[in-house]
Amino acid sequence: MKLRNKVNRMTIIMTLTLALLLSAAVTLLIQNYAEEQVRKAGRIVVDMATVGLLHSMHEGMESSSDPEQVRNNIKVLFEELANIPGLIEMRALRGESVDRQYGMVESRGEIEPVEKIMLETGKITEEISLNANGIKVFHYNGPLIARTTEEGLNCMSCHDASEGEVLGGLSVQMDMSAEQNAVYSAIYQLLGLLLLVSISFTFAVRRTFMPMVDVVGQITSAFGKARKGDFSERILHTSNDEVGEISHHTNHLMESLDNHVGAIARDIEGLTGKSFINDDIEPMQHVANVVHNLTSAVRFKEEIEADRNLDEVYQHFQRILVNQFGIDKFAIYEMSSKKHESVPVLISGLPDGFTNWCSEEVLGDSEVCRAKRSVRAVDSRKDQGICPPFCSTRKETCENMRHICLPELNSEGDGVVLQIIFYQEEEKEIEGKVSLLEYYLRVAAPEIEAKRLMRSLKETTLRDPLTGLYNRRFLEDFKSSLEASVKRRGESVAVLMCDIDLFKQVNDKRGHASGDKVLIKTASILREAVRANDLIVRYGGEEIVVILVNADEDRSLEVAERIRSNIESYVMQDEKGTFGITISIGLAMYPENGEHLSGCMALADSALYKAKESGRNQVVRYQNGE
Repeated sequence: MKLRNKVNRMTIIMTLTLALLLSAAVTLLIQNYAEEQVRKAGRIVVDMATVGLLHSMHEGMESSSDPEQVRNNIKVLFEELANIPGLIEMRALRGESVDRQYGMVESRGEIEPVEKIMLETGKITEEISLNANGIKVFHYNGPLIARTTEEGLNCMSCHDASEGEVLGGLSVQMDMSAEQNAVYSAIYQLLGLLLLVSISFTFAVRRTFMPMVDVVGQITSAFGKARKGDFSERILHTSNDEVGEISHHTNHLMESLDNHVGAIARDIEGLTGKSFINDDIEPMQHVANVVHNLTSAVRFKEEIEADRNLDEVYQHFQRILVNQFGIDKFAIYEMSSKKHESVPVLISGLPDGFTNWCSEEVLGDSEVCRAKRSVRAVDSRKDQGICPPFCSTRKETCENMRHICLPELNSEGDGVVLQIIFYQEEEKEIEGKVSLLEYYLRVAAPEIEAKRLMRSLKETTLRDPLTGLYNRRFLEDFKSSLEASVKRRGESVAVLMCDIDLFKQVNDKRGHASGDKVLIKTASILREAVRANDLIVRYGGEEIVVILVNADEDRSLEVAERIRSNIESYVMQDEKGTFGITISIGLAMYPENGEHLSGCMALADSALYKAKESGRNQVVRYQNGE
């Protein structure tokens, strides 16, 4: 309900309530006063009749008059009193003792209940009621008690009664029509006066409160428009009281919002790349939400700066996607322009039977990725076939799915692509998250780039530049963590010390370029022979260490023999023609053959030495006690 209507309703209710209360109170007072006046008049009539009646009886006693004369005198008295204005009826009532002494009067009429109570109790009784003619009547009854007065009147001298006995009484009925009319007249006059007072009161209340109501209405309108981004409305009220101060401060606030919030909204629109003019959400709430989200994004940037490596950054990003954005199907790909590959570093929400959201072609060639190639967001909501590699092998499973790929790449094409996947019915919900996700990517990009560079530099120091294998420094750093992992899991590790046979002769006879080719090809054959989680380390010169993780002796011997055989069967070629090479391998098991990995490496080296002495091109397993 509007405030104006509330004030009007309150004024009417207050006025009516006050008028009704005053009317009821004054009416009651007037009515009580009128009844009291009638009651007094009835009492006076009864008192006058009583005095006259006693006087007639006293005269009859002194003059020894005939009792009939006394009754006539009383009748004359009653006839004279009957002329009193408002007197309807007055009659004398006999008690039982008088009826016994003088006999009952046939014409006395029926005794009413209120009269009977007076004769029985000897107490005054009265009531107000409507008679048969519909006239409001005051009925007053006063008893006549047998007694001896100071003037010498002795009731017992004429009546066979004892002192205090009820001889009879006087009954008076007074017409209350005049008093009732007077009450009605007074009430009408009162109502007229109250109407005038109510009108004056209503006018005074409205004159006092309506300016405030008008100001509140204008403030409500101003803030209603402000919620929609319009801060132009002003309060048109000036006064020297608190209402005027409210108007002034409200106008100042609207002016400040008009000057500053609009600029903030434009800046946010430029930052997020999204306008909120037509959004369902209120602009002020939208600004607050965006500022909160931007603050969260900046806090996210500060948090990932403290992450030690890229893996922690990506895990951090995964928590943001799941917990803050409510996205459970996504992938993050690292793009490399030099290697021309895209590596999925995070994948979530894959359907059963899927290994990736995109085809293997994208992983092998980053240029197949449309987002990487165009450096623009790829959105399948409007064109589901815009990116053929998405779910390319099982299109029917992804029929109701849509995806958006958001690239964040540097000028050389290195960086990451965030791919979010959602169902068609989730499009509207995702729409409000895309711009903020892009901002998160932008603020995270410098840190991701820095940590990628650090990782690249670290890999450079830990890898052999010729073969791409880990170097001896990496092995020294990795040994302690590998030992702890093996002990914790109760696994075994095989150490293969490999040495290319007669490698010095290749360098001396065919040149160092051919020697480099031998090392590169040997490294390639080794990679093909082992699993991805096994380690290959160029230990020095032509010596290479292979560490087979979680492998038993039989499997380790099988892998070692496969390496030896594959190298023996491969035909090398250089400018001088074709040639072949062989390799000798020594094998030891950790922790079976030694408490520490370094000791097992020494034992494997000892087995390698035995393989060399035994004619090369063979695998020798270290035996305890050798």
